[in-house]
Amino acid sequence: MNNTSTWNLDDTAGRASQPLLNICIIFAILETLFVIAFVFSWHYNRGNNSNNTKGVYVLILLGYLFCFGGVIMGILKLTLGGAGRHVHTLRPQTVQRMLKLIKAHEFVYVLSVPFPKLAMLCLYFRLFNGKLAKFILYATGLVIVGTSTFGVIGAFTNCRPFVRFWDTTHPAHCTMDPMTAMRFYSAPNIATDAALLLIPLPALFKLNGDLWRKIGVGLTFLVSTVGIVTAVLRFVVFLRTDVFLDVTYYSVVTTNWSIIEPGVHLMGATVPTLRPLIRRLFSQLPRPISTMKSATQPATAHSPSMPKTPKTPVVERPALIKKSSARDMVPTIGRAPSRQVRLDDYHYMQWGSGVHSLRSDDEESMVCADAIVHETMGRQGRNPDGTLQLWSLQPVQYSPLRTSFFFESGSPR
Repeated sequence: MNNTSTWNLDDTAGRASQPLLNICIIFAILETLFVIAFVFSWHYNRGNNSNNTKGVYVLILLGYLFCFGGVIMGILKLTLGGAGRHVHTLRPQTVQRMLKLIKAHEFVYVLSVPFPKLAMLCLYFRLFNGKLAKFILYATGLVIVGTSTFGVIGAFTNCRPFVRFWDTTHPAHCTMDPMTAMRFYSAPNIATDAALLLIPLPALFKLNGDLWRKIGVGLTFLVSTVGIVTAVLRFVVFLRTDVFLDVTYYSVVTTNWSIIEPGVHLMGATVPTLRPLIRRLFSQLPRPISTMKSATQPATAHSPSMPKTPKTPVVERPALIKKSSARDMVPTIGRAPSRQVRLDDYHYMQWGSGVHSLRSDDEESMVCADAIVHETMGRQGRNPDGTLQLWSLQPVQYSPLRTSFFFESGSPR
């Protein structure tokens, strides 16, 4: 009979602790995947990354450090603190370890929430340039930092001495009931989450583009600020649960939401930064065969949507073979160009064949324009720099054919 009751007790404890184990595994995987995707996306776009996005990079990594620390605290509560079991079935040493882990998790939670939110604010600073918008962003950031600082200081100084939280042999002197402090710490978090949700709305309405683009941007911001839902749910759970009535049993549900809320904030902060990675992945995907054929093959003459037109023969340009020569530069008529005119395989100068060509239309236009300037100056009896020539009193006419001659080492061919 005792063996049966023990088996039933262990089975009940296992079912009670299973949700916490599932949450720890799921969020450990999701947080790691989102942060890895963020790192790759940031490095793919590092050419456009400013000091602002470097701050986002550091804040996301710090947030991941503390969020993953919350997952570790949940696992420690399961393995060392007896999470999921009732207090009266555990030894006092196990209950004391659970209280120590709750206090440690309180510090980890307080530090895991602000970093993803500050990363979102840094991204918002790139979108808003108005004074009012920047004032709201600075005020929101100040509230986030102040709330986190208050949480750390309050966790240290609320109950004196500090060991009184897990050692009931010492007399307690608490400024506020520990459970009340845990409950209402979520209030400023909900307020800052609401600010992060409302701040981008004016910019979204002013966004230039069609309706679908606005919907896409709005969904991105909505996903990135979905942490407000988890903050409200955590607040409701802490209002309905007094964890100190059965600290090892009720700590399962409170620990779940203390892991979920900062984890959702972290993943939401990485969503707006994943566009370079998504664009790179889609650009490397193979295109469908039908799409490739329609893009590469021209429409036939028998197509009903295209008029029937006679086919024109395609004249192929004859391939020119570059002759072996040490000359890669050609002096041109008039003033020398500002950059060297190098000849490639197609436009190589064939000496003695009478075929002369420049490397590109740009350089040919440059030489022609230079020749026109020289001819105009010559008609006016001036040098290219505008000074008068010695024989400027005599009318001078240059033949346009001189633009087609090339000089080699100062002498005409």
